[in-house]
Amino acid sequence: MRCCYVFLLIVVVGTAIASSEFKPNPDVDERWERFKVKFRKTYASDAEELKRREIWEKNIANIDKHNEEFKEGKHSYTLAENKYADMTKEEWKNHLKGKKPSKKPKKKTA
Repeated sequence: MRCCYVFLLIVVVGTAIASSEFKPNPDVDERWERFKVKFRKTYASDAEELKRREIWEKNIANIDKHNEEFKEGKHSYTLAENKYADMTKEEWKNHLKGKKPSKKPKKKTA
């Protein structure tokens, strides 16, 4: 019976990990490439680029949503992509303070 619980736990954890993997949106591939060229972005590894792409996609989605709301009269200003669009808010704040990024990966909360 115990082995069934262990197997079930492995399946549940494995499914959670697999479903949390980021898959880039192909609709913004060209926009991502233009971003990297415009701001001279290079990344140390494919994994780092994927992480940056995920952050960038979330940030541009927020920018695009805000700008659509601007058109609807919900805001008095627009937003635009800049060289920090591949950073989290925390990373950006630390950058402004002159802090180096942490080498430890953050724990994801479920």
